[in-house]
Amino acid sequence: MNLYEITEEMDRLDDLMMECVDEETGEIVDSEELEALEKEIEDKFEDKVENIIKYALNIKAEIDGLKAEEKRLKAMRKIKENKIARLTKFTKDMMEKTGKLKITTPIKKIAVKKGTVSFDLDPTLTDFRSIPKEFLKIDVSLKKADFKKYAKTHDEIPEGIIEVVKDTTLKIV
Repeated sequence: MNLYEITEEMDRLDDLMMECVDEETGEIVDSEELEALEKEIEDKFEDKVENIIKYALNIKAEIDGLKAEEKRLKAMRKIKENKIARLTKFTKDMMEKTGKLKITTPIKKIAVKKGTVSFDLDPTLTDFRSIPKEFLKIDVSLKKADFKKYAKTHDEIPEGIIEVVKDTTLKIV
């Protein structure tokens, strides 16, 4: 029986208890049997929740193992990439030093190419008026942490800002 079915069974038991109330006395008829049934259903529910959490914790342990393996493989890959970068730089430097900028081998053609030009803003620039507008891109975003502090002390949220409510979470202690 799955958790959903157990929950439905609990709802049906609640309905049954309402039907078994003596209207004159307000007492529940066959209360001992209903209480035993209620205890049995609650035990099933708690066992099912416990098993689901155990399964989730097993999956989390697998994820932790995968993360550790990813970290190990990433470090190994980074070592290899750095080695390639050092070998490539060394080879380029030696080719430039000797003036031999092109080499053809049976495996590959190797050539030192002129670098491409790239532009960026001077980080010390504070007045952007000297740069034509068509070359500028302006990103605007909300300072969420600052606005959250503001919202705690103010009842009104300015137009253009929406409130995003996150879902509740299950805490396993």
